[in-house]
This record gives sequence, structure tokens and C-alpha cells, in this order.
Amino acid sequence: MNENFPLPSANEQEKPPVPQLNPLTHVSQDYVNEVASTLSFLSLGIDIVKQEYQAGSIQKAHTYQERFPEDSYANVITPENEQRVAQINELATRINELLDTLSSDNQGELKEALEKMVKLVQEV
Repeated sequence: MNENFPLPSANEQEKPPVPQLNPLTHVSQDYVNEVASTLSFLSLGIDIVKQEYQAGSIQKAHTYQERFPEDSYANVITPENEQRVAQINELATRINELLDTLSSDNQGELKEALEKMVKLVQEV
């Protein structure tokens, strides 16, 4: 047993793994779903995004641990993904701030944040 990477506890072994784990980024491909609909709506225009956000069709972005709770999944945060997860969580917070104050002045920043989120999940 390596002290830096201890064997999973019995409790961790009972939990299912995080689904669709990207072998390069060590985060779940499923997390893209958190922002995909917002990115799609954004292509239709800012007024549509505002309308859909107010109607609840666009949800706030969850942090990685909210999407994959550590009490439900094994090895949600690992040495291989902890920095990337921290960046994802920061972006989720920023995306939510932008959605709450969405205007033509910040729609470009929202699009950039959404695209960066997708890249964090899918690319190295």
C-alpha cells in the first residue's frame, strides 16, 4: 500500500464509480450536461436564455460535488482531478452569477465560461 494513495475503504468500494470518467481529464463526461443546454440556448439569443432561465428550463450550474455527491459515488475527487474540479467549481459559481445578471454586456463572458467548462471536462 502506498501512503500517498491508500486503498479505498470498504465504504468507497460499495459506492458506484463516477459515470463516464474521461481517462485523460479524470472527470465525468456527464458533467458537460450541466452547461450544454445553456450553451445551446445561448445560440438562440440572450432573450431566449433569460426567458428559459426564468422559466426554469435552464438550471443553475452545479458544482462537481453537487452533481456527483461524495456520499453517492466513489472517488469523486482524486489527486488526478482535484485541480480540474476546483476550476470547474469556480466556473460553475461564475456561470451562475452571470445567469443571475444576464445582459447583452455579459453574454460574451457567459459563452466563454460555458465553453471553458466543456473544455475542462473534455480536453487535457
